[in-house]
Amino acid sequence: MIRSPDAPVETPKYLGHGECDAQSKSASLDQATCSAQVIADVALKLFTRLGPVIADVRGIGVQCGRLVILSDAERKSAKSESINKIFCPHGNKNEQKMHKAGHKQEIAESVYGMEFMLLKERELPAVFISESPTFFGERDMMRVKNEMLRYLRNEPNEDAVDVVTDFLFQLLRDGCHSTLISTCLFMHRQLYATTTVANDPGWLFAMNFIFDSLDEKCCKLYGAPSIRPAILRCKEY
Repeated sequence: MIRSPDAPVETPKYLGHGECDAQSKSASLDQATCSAQVIADVALKLFTRLGPVIADVRGIGVQCGRLVILSDAERKSAKSESINKIFCPHGNKNEQKMHKAGHKQEIAESVYGMEFMLLKERELPAVFISESPTFFGERDMMRVKNEMLRYLRNEPNEDAVDVVTDFLFQLLRDGCHSTLISTCLFMHRQLYATTTVANDPGWLFAMNFIFDSLDEKCCKLYGAPSIRPAILRCKEY
């Protein structure tokens, strides 16, 4: 809601915001999601497109339509869940230092013990499309990579890991093989760059596990891994 031209700029205390004009924009997601981070990112992009005068904003609402059954939308992979549990903050810093050694063992047991569940939940039928892939409606791959880079600069929390994982597996399911390889190589270069982009070392563990999981799925679809061989070829040159 935006302040109407004839409404007061500063309304009397306790008497509301005065007359407003309603403005709206909509966007379509590529797939169903229950991630608050995904919805928030789309809402912020729509707000930027509206470009209102901030002082005149009187209210913001977000409405979601074309909903699907929760069990279909909330297909969180075991991999994402295990990584999220590892890297989400628990307790104060002193407690984290005390349990750091114990957590390392939990990481290995949690991740490798549940790896088969990731592949099972991600086993959607592969389709091959002619349209270029999108990331929140964005088709320009340079901008998509910049968005992925923005996630790497933040800590690998639940929403961030889910967004990156779902996008990469979406590329694999849609048959966008060259785009998948290009995106993974880009992220690998950023993670191991001399001037490290990812401030949180947790991304190194998270992304390497994602790469391995993608390769296992590639073996089922194509009969051979794709991500690690591409990374090794780049290292040779």
